[in-house]
Amino acid sequence: MKILIVGAGITGLALACFLRRDPTFQVDIIEKSTDWSGFGFTIGILGVGRRMLGKLGLEGDFDRLGYEINSIYFSDTGSEHLEKLGHFDSFYKKYEKAYTHISRKDLHRILLDHAGVKIQMGMTLENITQTASGAEVILSDGTRRNYDLVVGADGINSKVRELVFPSEKVTYTGNRVWFAWIPRKFVPHQTMTEIVRGGRVCNLFDDPTESCMVLTSRETPKVFDDPKTRMARLGEKFADFGPPLTDILNHLKGENFTAIDLGRVDSSWWVNGRVLVIGDAAHAMEPFAGLGASMGMEDAYVLADELSRADTSSFAEVEKALSRYSARRLPRVRAAMRQTRLRHLWLSSSITGLSWLLRRMSRFVPIRWFIRDYEELFEKEP
Repeated sequence: MKILIVGAGITGLALACFLRRDPTFQVDIIEKSTDWSGFGFTIGILGVGRRMLGKLGLEGDFDRLGYEINSIYFSDTGSEHLEKLGHFDSFYKKYEKAYTHISRKDLHRILLDHAGVKIQMGMTLENITQTASGAEVILSDGTRRNYDLVVGADGINSKVRELVFPSEKVTYTGNRVWFAWIPRKFVPHQTMTEIVRGGRVCNLFDDPTESCMVLTSRETPKVFDDPKTRMARLGEKFADFGPPLTDILNHLKGENFTAIDLGRVDSSWWVNGRVLVIGDAAHAMEPFAGLGASMGMEDAYVLADELSRADTSSFAEVEKALSRYSARRLPRVRAAMRQTRLRHLWLSSSITGLSWLLRRMSRFVPIRWFIRDYEELFEKEP
């Protein structure tokens, strides 16, 4: 069975790794980037994602390069009043290595080294035509190829989704994030810090070599974020947060940040004939719950599992496999999106006093109310 994977990010490479275990699959990958230099900052991987790496025998590399987070510090009154959220301790004790931070570049390299597929860099998809015998693709170099299956793992701005699922579009949520690497001295050892005020958030993540800061605020989507004026704007926007944020900003320049407008793809239409989308191309979610990459790796595992069980010489059987894939994935993706919305409410509401109320409620409401979807994902196999 000839399969084209569009996109060589975390999800696309994970799929190549899982398909590699069955010699009946012939896999090609195309990637629009010309090199790997733009592959992001830090990434949070919950235990459900580590479980997928374990199925590939890669959990050892992940544990070696990642940094387990075992404490969360929170404040809604300014960064000088941080307090530990102790009510998550039982969650971390119950689920070993529940949450780990790793640089996206390191995770990408782990999967790339294991994928065993030559990737055509600087190549994009221009068109797809489906016939009774296959899917003909036209690539950006003008070549035409035929495949039995085309998988779009090309992220939130998926070209595959645009061509084959044109009604399924990105919904921008009005939040912009600014990522930057920062010196480790600003972040407590093996911790995540959340400072929340009036719909704005400062997250600090401890990583093995450098720490990462992520700032979040309401912004009009797709308005150019000029690096030349960025520091003045961020300094003004987050002025009431106090130290250490003010000290961190003094160490940085506008070009040290990467700005991204957050969006989501809230769809359950993932399969159309011989073409499907997975990962962020299918169900992009905001990063508040730390579940996006883990869900993408689960997609890869389940798709490879269902295809390996099918008689791939019969497209009718492949269609059944793709239907089973969707049925298995939809409940877990919905649970991940629910948890993301709950975390979004917790972190970025601009309603005066809401974060204060939620923080105090957390001392009396059972912890399961806050993490029930996390537990559902941890307790069950995908």
